[in-house]
Amino acid sequence: MYDSRSAQGSDSFLDIFKKHNSVMLLIEPATGSILDANPAAERFYGYSLAQLRGMNIGAINQLPLDQILREIQSAVKQQKHYFIFPHKLASGEVRIVETRSCPIVMNGREVLYSIIQDVTLSRQAEEALRASEAQFRALLSSIHDVVLVIDRNGVYREIAPTSPDQLFKPSSELLGKSMREIFPPAQAEELIAAVEKVVDTKYPAHIEYDFLLNGETAWFQATISPLGENRTLWVARNVTEYKQLEASLRELEEKYHSLFDNMMDGIYRSTHDGRFVDVNPAMVRMFGYSSREEMLHIDIKRELYFAPEERGSHILDTGQQEIEVYRMRRKDGSEIWVEDHGSYVHDDQGNILYHEGMLRDVTERVRAEAAIRESEKFLKESQMIAGLGSYVLDVSQDVWISSDVLNRIFGIDETYDRSVEGWLNLIHPEHRADMVRYFIEDVMRAGNRFDREYKIIRQSDGATRWVHGMGELELDEQGQAVRMKGSIQDVTERRQMEDALRQRLLELEALYNVSTSLRTAQSVTDVLRILLDQALNAIGTDAGGVLLYDPSRHELRGNLSRGWFVQIHNNSVQADKGIAGRVFATGQPYVSPDFSQDPLLQPDNRQKLPHGWGGACLPIRAGTEIVGVLFVSVELPLEITPEQMKLLVSLAEIAGATLDRTRLFDETARRAAEFQSLFETSKAISAQTELHTLLLLIVETAMKLLNAASSGMYIYLPESNEMELIVDTAPFMEVGTRLKMGEGLAGRVAMTRSPIRIDDYSTWEGRSPHYDGVPFRAVVEVPMLYGGELIGVLAVYEVGDSERKYTEGDERLLSLFASQAAGAVRSARLREEATQRYQNLQTLRAIDKAIASNLDLRITLNILLTHAMDQLNVDAADVLLLHPYDQTLQYLAGRGFHTNLIEGASVHLNDAYAVRAVMERKPVQVSDASQIIENPPFAHLWEKEKFAFYVCVPLIVKGEVKGVMEVYRRTHRVAAGELFAFLETLAGQAAITIDNAQMFDNLQRANMEMAIAYEATIEGWSRALDMRENEAEGHAQKLADLTMTLARMVGVRDSELQHIRRGALLHDIGRMGISDRILLKKSKLTKKETEEVQRHPTLAYQMLQPIQYLRLAIDIPYCHHEKWDGTGYPRKLKGEEIPLAARIFAVVDVWDALTSPRPYREAWTKKKALAYIEEQSGKHFDPHVVRAFLRLMNDLQ
Repeated sequence: MYDSRSAQGSDSFLDIFKKHNSVMLLIEPATGSILDANPAAERFYGYSLAQLRGMNIGAINQLPLDQILREIQSAVKQQKHYFIFPHKLASGEVRIVETRSCPIVMNGREVLYSIIQDVTLSRQAEEALRASEAQFRALLSSIHDVVLVIDRNGVYREIAPTSPDQLFKPSSELLGKSMREIFPPAQAEELIAAVEKVVDTKYPAHIEYDFLLNGETAWFQATISPLGENRTLWVARNVTEYKQLEASLRELEEKYHSLFDNMMDGIYRSTHDGRFVDVNPAMVRMFGYSSREEMLHIDIKRELYFAPEERGSHILDTGQQEIEVYRMRRKDGSEIWVEDHGSYVHDDQGNILYHEGMLRDVTERVRAEAAIRESEKFLKESQMIAGLGSYVLDVSQDVWISSDVLNRIFGIDETYDRSVEGWLNLIHPEHRADMVRYFIEDVMRAGNRFDREYKIIRQSDGATRWVHGMGELELDEQGQAVRMKGSIQDVTERRQMEDALRQRLLELEALYNVSTSLRTAQSVTDVLRILLDQALNAIGTDAGGVLLYDPSRHELRGNLSRGWFVQIHNNSVQADKGIAGRVFATGQPYVSPDFSQDPLLQPDNRQKLPHGWGGACLPIRAGTEIVGVLFVSVELPLEITPEQMKLLVSLAEIAGATLDRTRLFDETARRAAEFQSLFETSKAISAQTELHTLLLLIVETAMKLLNAASSGMYIYLPESNEMELIVDTAPFMEVGTRLKMGEGLAGRVAMTRSPIRIDDYSTWEGRSPHYDGVPFRAVVEVPMLYGGELIGVLAVYEVGDSERKYTEGDERLLSLFASQAAGAVRSARLREEATQRYQNLQTLRAIDKAIASNLDLRITLNILLTHAMDQLNVDAADVLLLHPYDQTLQYLAGRGFHTNLIEGASVHLNDAYAVRAVMERKPVQVSDASQIIENPPFAHLWEKEKFAFYVCVPLIVKGEVKGVMEVYRRTHRVAAGELFAFLETLAGQAAITIDNAQMFDNLQRANMEMAIAYEATIEGWSRALDMRENEAEGHAQKLADLTMTLARMVGVRDSELQHIRRGALLHDIGRMGISDRILLKKSKLTKKETEEVQRHPTLAYQMLQPIQYLRLAIDIPYCHHEKWDGTGYPRKLKGEEIPLAARIFAVVDVWDALTSPRPYREAWTKKKALAYIEEQSGKHFDPHVVRAFLRLMNDLQ
């Protein structure tokens, strides 16, 4: 701190204070207020001198008061003449400053004179230095190297306490000593020379040296760095272990290279992309290259493999050595097979560095093994193809061995007894004795070659097989048999083919006879007669018969009979009973040893059959359908052999094929007749366009087509998922009857979309209660489908005592006709729907026109309800409007009611069906008076109006329920689905009508409220301007009224007068941007102040132009100071460039200003003011407006 000085009256002090570049402040000691500051302080702090003179030093000094006091006490104690404080600049930045202060006397009072210096950078540098020093010391304490400071003479100057155990002597004994005292002379001179070089060149050096440490040689690597002042930093690391490891590695490398170069097998190391890193001489020789260098430059994958699929490593990356044998290519293109003992080598991250291993040339071994395998494979394949098993029989030891093929032929495995006895057990008993005799006499005694076919029993499955055995004896020197080698082949298939060929010749003769006879067959009876006669002739018997299936009775009835079958010709059997029923049901032939004793024979038929007759029963097929059975009988002890059975099956098949062709011919003729009928009916129904007439025609045609007693049609109603009887030819059928999906026969046909045929409806368990007591008998009903869409169900039926049963053909014919009828019905319905939709569209168009042309809600709704009654074919309709505040539905409009009960309707939202429609947001339907008993008001309306049907639809628009629309009918008959669809459309129109009307009312109300609010705001602004400039209350309003009067005289349209009024009220709105000091100044304005005041029209434009509502009123506030001669402001407009509204108001504004008193003058008389205005015509004012104004003033006087 400085001593107190007197600065009073000192011009030199003030001169220094203002001009000095150091920051200087004069501070009130008691309060800390800054009394003055020099320009340097202004530049440093960023505040103006005026701002600094009004501040307190506490606003700049960032230390709390108590800390400032402690800083001052510390400075006194340490006898410092300065303080260190953080000062905050105007920009918000905090700088560290050094403050030197002393008290001085100025103008008779003592103030504190402070000189302030920015020391931020030096303080930051000091902090960084301290941090760096701390980091360096932490680094020294963490490293394990020897750190020394040695001068150029080799003297130890400093020793860091990093690794004391690595020093030659303790640091206390080394400091101050020279290397010449520590190391041997030659080594010391070498080390000192290295230090001198670093000092001279200023470049670091790296050296390696050794000395005895703890009795053992220790090696160090050192980095010597220049420090300056002829000193160096010496950082040395103990590398003794590395040196020892290096020596061991050199020794191992020498051994490896010796082994590498002298190995007989190839050794390699290669990269993962297919390049050799190293190969030994054996590897080079193996692949025929001239040198190691040549081989290191080849592409392994491209040059050492034959095909692309062989490229790449054969060794899997398993982490251990793998052995693989594969082929490669030598330099000359020849093949070489190698055995690879290799593995992958990885880095620390697991990435593959290279592949290394040993290759052994195994080409000869591979080829030898391949030749052996090929020979064995050829032998086995030859025996396999020929089915030839081989054996060797050791005669002396009584044992034999066999090949795999022979084992399969015999059906034995390795556990089988391979002795002579075991061989004999394989031979079929029928041939065993003959084969023993043949082997002893013809082979062993006579010495002949073994060559014989015989039967064996295959041990694996007990099957009898034919084999052909061949063998040769081997004799010893004495001529005795030692062993026999031979082969055995399974010839079962060949023997079977020979037997089959003989049997086939017999069959072909019989089949030829049958085929020849069947060519002349003209009918089913002819075919069956030929079949029976030829079958009996082929077997050599005269007893047999044919039974045909009667589907109507599910019975097999006699058709043709021969021999004793004539006696039972008229008998019939159930199609699932007895021998015939068994064959018919299963489709499999049946052989009976004796028909009269057969367990399948029914007891009541047993006495009718003669004893001692057996035979076979076979199915007769026409295509895939079994139409009957064929019996062929032989008298015992004869029996039908398997070969004869095959022949009978073939005869039945040939006859069946002919029978099928015959039936197809009959079926084709019948189908042709049906198609002719369908064609005729198709033409008839296609000509009909009226739906009801078409429906009658369809059922009448169906009845005639099947020659049925009656016919009817159900139509599918998708909206209720029901079937409705729409038309029927029977008088007792109630048209309009509805069946649920799956109910009754029609409901089930509709649900399954498949035809159903019933022989007796009265006993059918699925019949509907609707038809209890109706005398239905046989019925067939089929779905009417068009493009997968269900149209309805067509039914034909028998009634009363009729025993007729509809056939599959009847069902098929009716289905075809139903398909045609479905298309016709759909087309007719589409025509009616199109007509109805056109009428609906016309109605909607008329309603749209009414909505667009009329805003009266009741009139529009009455028009809508009138159209709704006409298009929906209802008797009455109304609209109830939802009042959300009292939660009620109130009557709004209605048509067609006989009473006025509906007009008083007020439905609370906890009652009635209309409320359900509102709550559930879907239509509600009532068609039964019993449903409304619990709602007395609605029941009373229902009774008085004699209603029978009611639908209520919610009126929803934009997700909001506006009310409900109700329609009523006084009869039950109505197409609910069609009514609902169009009713909901009309309800949408009604909802839109209500919403539009409500929206229009709300919009009108909002616009009116907004306009009132705008006008009130404008008048409020006007009054505020009057009050600000001390004008009398209503001043702006008076100007506006006079301006409006003058505008009318000038000829301004009424539609523009409101904008003129608003402009007049806000003519001086721009003055809000002028300060009160200038605006309310009583004395004359300066030139600068006058220019400021003349800015108010521009300010007015800037304020009003963004407001869309006031944009048309902007002419007066912006242009009322423009003059006719172009000398006005702000834009110096001239003549008619000035908007008319501004020209009108300019006259009124000047008139008002002249005739009103001002602080600086008295008010002018009206005469003087009018004279002035007239004088300014053509200069300041529009002459036309002036003339109109003079007339107005004259009229007002």
